[in-house]
Amino acid sequence: YLLHGKVGAYIAQTKFKIEDNDILQAITWHTTGRPDMSLLEKIIFIADYIEPSRTPVPELNLIRQRAFVDIDKAMENTVQYIKIPRIKRKPH
Repeated sequence: YLLHGKVGAYIAQTKFKIEDNDILQAITWHTTGRPDMSLLEKIIFIADYIEPSRTPVPELNLIRQRAFVDIDKAMENTVQYIKIPRIKRKPH
Protein backbone atom coordinates (compact mmCIF):
# COMPACT_ATOMS: atom_id res chain seq x y z
CA TYR A 1 0.00 0.00 0.00
CA LEU A 2 2.69 2.51 0.97
CA LEU A 3 5.24 1.37 -1.58
CA HIS A 4 3.17 1.91 -4.73
CA GLY A 5 3.64 5.70 -4.68
CA LYS A 6 7.42 5.40 -4.72
CA VAL A 7 7.33 2.62 -7.29
CA GLY A 8 4.89 4.64 -9.40
CA ALA A 9 7.23 7.64 -9.36
CA TYR A 10 10.14 5.41 -10.34
CA ILE A 11 8.17 3.96 -13.25
CA ALA A 12 7.00 7.42 -14.33
CA GLN A 13 10.62 8.59 -14.36
CA THR A 14 12.25 5.58 -15.99
CA LYS A 15 9.59 4.19 -18.33
CA PHE A 16 7.69 7.36 -19.21
CA LYS A 17 10.66 9.75 -18.94
CA ILE A 18 8.88 12.16 -16.58
CA GLU A 19 11.49 14.60 -15.33
CA ASP A 20 9.33 17.22 -13.59
CA ASN A 21 10.12 16.85 -9.89
CA ASP A 22 6.74 18.24 -8.80
CA ILE A 23 4.96 15.52 -10.78
CA LEU A 24 7.26 12.83 -9.39
CA GLN A 25 6.74 14.09 -5.83
CA ALA A 26 2.96 14.18 -6.35
CA ILE A 27 3.05 10.53 -7.43
CA THR A 28 5.36 9.55 -4.56
CA TRP A 29 3.24 11.15 -1.82
CA HIS A 30 -0.27 10.75 -3.23
CA THR A 31 -1.40 8.30 -0.53
CA THR A 32 0.41 9.50 2.59
CA GLY A 33 0.99 13.17 1.96
CA ARG A 34 3.91 15.05 3.48
CA PRO A 35 4.55 18.42 5.11
CA ASP A 36 4.69 21.48 2.85
CA MET A 37 3.13 19.87 -0.22
CA SER A 38 2.95 21.87 -3.44
CA LEU A 39 -0.44 22.68 -4.92
CA LEU A 40 -0.07 19.82 -7.43
CA GLU A 41 0.79 17.39 -4.64
CA LYS A 42 -2.29 18.50 -2.69
CA ILE A 43 -4.53 18.12 -5.74
CA ILE A 44 -3.29 14.59 -6.44
CA PHE A 45 -3.49 13.63 -2.75
CA ILE A 46 -7.06 14.91 -2.39
CA ALA A 47 -8.11 13.38 -5.71
CA ASP A 48 -6.90 9.99 -4.51
CA TYR A 49 -8.55 10.46 -1.12
CA ILE A 50 -11.99 11.47 -2.44
CA GLU A 51 -12.24 9.26 -5.52
CA PRO A 52 -15.67 7.60 -5.89
CA SER A 53 -14.68 4.05 -4.98
CA ARG A 54 -12.97 5.15 -1.75
CA THR A 55 -14.14 3.35 1.38
CA PRO A 56 -16.24 5.92 3.22
CA VAL A 57 -14.48 7.78 6.00
CA PRO A 58 -16.01 10.29 8.41
CA GLU A 59 -16.89 13.58 6.70
CA LEU A 60 -15.95 12.30 3.22
CA ASN A 61 -18.78 14.25 1.60
CA LEU A 62 -17.66 17.41 3.38
CA ILE A 63 -14.07 16.84 2.24
CA ARG A 64 -15.29 16.32 -1.33
CA GLN A 65 -17.15 19.64 -1.20
CA ARG A 66 -14.25 21.54 0.35
CA ALA A 67 -11.79 20.17 -2.19
CA PHE A 68 -13.42 22.35 -4.84
CA VAL A 69 -13.60 25.45 -2.65
CA ASP A 70 -10.56 25.47 -0.36
CA ILE A 71 -8.05 22.66 -0.80
CA ASP A 72 -6.23 23.53 2.43
CA LYS A 73 -9.45 23.11 4.44
CA ALA A 74 -10.02 19.76 2.73
CA MET A 75 -6.44 18.79 3.62
CA GLU A 76 -7.08 19.59 7.30
CA ASN A 77 -9.91 17.03 7.42
CA THR A 78 -7.80 14.31 5.80
CA VAL A 79 -4.86 14.92 8.12
CA GLN A 80 -7.12 14.77 11.18
CA TYR A 81 -8.50 11.42 10.02
CA ILE A 82 -5.07 9.99 9.25
CA LYS A 83 -3.87 10.88 12.74
CA ILE A 84 -6.61 8.72 14.34
CA PRO A 85 -5.09 5.35 15.27
CA ARG A 86 -6.58 2.64 13.05
CA ILE A 87 -7.91 0.68 16.04
CA LYS A 88 -9.94 3.73 17.20
CA ARG A 89 -11.56 4.41 13.81
CA LYS A 90 -15.19 3.43 13.48
CA PRO A 91 -15.75 0.41 11.20
CA HIS A 92 -17.55 1.13 7.93
